[in-house]
Amino acid sequence: MQAYDYICSYVDDITVIAFDPEYHMQQLLTRYKMKGVGELSHQLGARFRRGIRPSDPEKDVYVIDMQSYITEVLRKIEEHHGTLRLHKTPLPPGDHPEEVAEDPLDHIERRHYQQLIGMAN
Repeated sequence: MQAYDYICSYVDDITVIAFDPEYHMQQLLTRYKMKGVGELSHQLGARFRRGIRPSDPEKDVYVIDMQSYITEVLRKIEEHHGTLRLHKTPLPPGDHPEEVAEDPLDHIERRHYQQLIGMAN
């Protein structure tokens, strides 16, 4: 059987996805002090859980749940901009925004806009 092993890192978080992840973790533990070693449950705001592959119930897979990340992003947005209202479209029908020559945002507003874009990526 051909298999691929992935070792992913982000700042101080390491995720090992492999046929035998314990082997890689043991190798890492011989060189580095680590805490929270165990089965993947949360990473970068996402929640992970084991699930069953519908096309092959004999094989299990990881399922990624972004609900906690989305909830936190919405909380931060509402903290700065107030309660969000539900709309079917982002702009009213017939609205035609025009290009503005000057920068419509001051320094603080620009920073909030950049944070919103950063959370969406």
